[in-house]
Amino acid sequence: MKNTALLVVVAAICLCLVCCKSEVESKSIVFSSDPPKDDELCLATMDALLLESPSDDSQVLTQVREGDHLNLLEVQDKWGKATHTPSGMTGWIHSGAWTMRKQSKFWSGDTVKARTVANKIYLASDLDPLQLIHIKVHEGSHTMTLYGSPENIVDVETAKRTACQWHTRINEYFTNWSERSIVFVGYTETEHYTVMCHGELETSVIERKPYDRPAAPAVVDDGEGI
Repeated sequence: MKNTALLVVVAAICLCLVCCKSEVESKSIVFSSDPPKDDELCLATMDALLLESPSDDSQVLTQVREGDHLNLLEVQDKWGKATHTPSGMTGWIHSGAWTMRKQSKFWSGDTVKARTVANKIYLASDLDPLQLIHIKVHEGSHTMTLYGSPENIVDVETAKRTACQWHTRINEYFTNWSERSIVFVGYTETEHYTVMCHGELETSVIERKPYDRPAAPAVVDDGEGI
């Protein structure tokens, strides 16, 4: 009888571990091979509720925190229909709870903390040689994306090393990111690539496609040499 009970307990623990592992592995990674292009972003100016319909009596979908990023889809009287970036849910939020603000073209994030961290990392002097054009931190999916400039050649191995270095260093800012991914989008002489570090030394090339580098402008000789 005791052996049977022990087997039941062991089976329950194994099932729990499998479920937890599946939950971690199913965490979606949010990134794009192109940096954000919008000049403005919609931010929550206070804690508020995202509702199923534009009515105070509507069902609550999720809690919106001050500083959260919203993707505004529609405005109707005193309501705005938006997708709440941290949760991915779409609903209605009172117009007094959000505002449009100018977005930095150099860094972005889905929360106030994410944007602050992206700003600090963008200004890190050790990244200067890479000539990054944008850094995006997505706290909701524990992902940071580094965007290289088409005008600056960075080989794939350098991109992998940089991604792995920041896979460790990002813990300075987000101690709860046990599962995380660092993405580097860059260019070689002939390719546009995307690499990802999802472990201390675990990297993979997600995308690789041909890149036609613009020809250097021709030098015109005006015949007025010294």
